[in-house]
Amino acid sequence: MPLPKIAILGRPNVGKSTLFNQICGIRKAIVDSIPGVTRDRIYGEAGWRGRKFSLIDTGGLDLFGSEGVSEKVKEQVFRALKDADLLLFVVDVKSGLTPLESEIALHLRKHNKPIILVINKVDHPGLEKEGTEFYQLGFALNCFVSAEHRRGLGELLDLITAQLPLAEEEEEKEAESEVKIAVVGKTNVGKSSLVNRILGEERVLVSKEPGTTRDSIDTLFAYENRRYRIIDTAGIRKKGVLREPADIISVLKARQSLELADVVLLLIDATEGVTSGDVAIGGYAEEKGRGIIILVNKWDLIPPEGKNPDLYLREMKRKIPFLHYAPVLFISAKTGQRVFKIFDLVQQVTANQNLRVPTPVLNHMIHKVISPRLPSARGRGRARVLYGTQVDIKPPRFIFFVNNPRNFTPTYRRHLTQQIRKAFGFYGTSIKIELRKR
Repeated sequence: MPLPKIAILGRPNVGKSTLFNQICGIRKAIVDSIPGVTRDRIYGEAGWRGRKFSLIDTGGLDLFGSEGVSEKVKEQVFRALKDADLLLFVVDVKSGLTPLESEIALHLRKHNKPIILVINKVDHPGLEKEGTEFYQLGFALNCFVSAEHRRGLGELLDLITAQLPLAEEEEEKEAESEVKIAVVGKTNVGKSSLVNRILGEERVLVSKEPGTTRDSIDTLFAYENRRYRIIDTAGIRKKGVLREPADIISVLKARQSLELADVVLLLIDATEGVTSGDVAIGGYAEEKGRGIIILVNKWDLIPPEGKNPDLYLREMKRKIPFLHYAPVLFISAKTGQRVFKIFDLVQQVTANQNLRVPTPVLNHMIHKVISPRLPSARGRGRARVLYGTQVDIKPPRFIFFVNNPRNFTPTYRRHLTQQIRKAFGFYGTSIKIELRKR
């Protein structure tokens, strides 16, 4: 299936071919200071963060030209514009905004395609201030780069991949892919019993002796026409209490399972409550950006007068505040109580891990909700979010371009995360936020 196509557009001599060569990693386009060197469309392939795309270099667009070579160049540019899924509108910070670029901007908007304004030749940070005049073109997505010196290319590629549509083969692959579930927790919390209950047979050895499972065991199965791979892991212990080499290997394999998992089932023993070990395991899973579901196991062993879910939830909020977004389910692996409700939660969490917020929607929320509620911090100045974009999933990762990252206290960062969750959900998955100075 065809790759997403990105067209590089702009007036002559703004550095389009240099940008093309840097992204593709080859000198395929001819680069020269003479305007109009590139006349035909030039194609190349590139990739970033596992996403591949086709890049189209075009000749300098001169809407005021009327005959000869200029007309032929315009014809090629318009063909590239029609074929492209995303447009990179390149301008030159050293030349400043020209009337021609204002006309090009108006023309590009008529095609209703996502556009990233690439402010080129920003060879040092001091030139960024001069580039702000291009903001009057009104594009929500813009990026300062120096194609010649590769400055800002990573930021640009993040913006590009966030806007790309999924190729059909990628959509099919995602639809057919299995959900990998890691079952984690302290030793003897009932991980193997849960796996056996789910699989309906004794595929994993179950024993009352702590630490029976020394290896991670993967089992592929289907439930309600969905494919899963469940990973039963050895109990994770603190490093200070590891004695035998086999125990050390068990911990390493459990951490490897977390690395491979999409969703983590964190088991907590209802008879013990939340322990420091549970907090440590939850912290490791959150750090890795996995989807997380907390399962309070052995609920059948709690006497009727002691079964108070609200009390447990309050304890969790106090002891594991960083997992406030994780759903909690009270189960019994031994009796099967509520075990298969786990899969409803897994589907919800998986959907939220793959959720993408369109950039215009995100920026509307930023300007209407987030920015007006960021007060000045004592001695730091006012914190302002200029715009943002989601650049990744699993876990969802956002880049916010701000006036000064140092103005954002931990409280402000938490506010950003809370507002994103309030607006878009992201139930059961961590959110990663990066602040960059505009």
